[in-house]
Amino acid sequence: PATPIEPGNPTNAATFEPEYKSELVVPGEETKSSPTFTDKDGKDVEVPADSKFTIGEDFKAPEGYVVEIDENTGEITVTFPDESKLNKDTREEFDVPVTVTYPDETTDEVKANFKLDTDGDGTPDTTDEDDDGDGIPDEDEKDKGSNPKDEGSIPATPIEPGNPTNAATFE
Repeated sequence: PATPIEPGNPTNAATFEPEYKSELVVPGEETKSSPTFTDKDGKDVEVPADSKFTIGEDFKAPEGYVVEIDENTGEITVTFPDESKLNKDTREEFDVPVTVTYPDETTDEVKANFKLDTDGDGTPDTTDEDDDGDGIPDEDEKDKGSNPKDEGSIPATPIEPGNPTNAATFE
């Protein structure tokens, strides 16, 4: 049976404040994010032993991502294993909803934020003007039909009249 809440004996959920720091996800690498806990005064505290962590039932990892959680520590691991799946429609940012269930059966909801950093330059794609680091701005790549998330995909350079190719010049 649940312990009745008495005045002066607050619940775990009322006592602790979980938080995840926003993390960058670089394709092909593991990104880990662990929760920190503070008390009502904002001081760092350890999470009570036997707390459990679960990802919200309605959460579905965005296409291409793999999201896992350690139910005992709350550590979330996010990967984007197949870099060939990166494209202009790849989600650049998402939140993972986590429920913390304390030993007294009270719960806290917290979100862990992840941002894609395709080229691993430390600037998330949400603010990086050249996601794949190929020197061609994303807007130009989108306009010209190449993949802004793939440094090997660059817009074709049109052949201009009066500027013949080598094959047309040499016999």
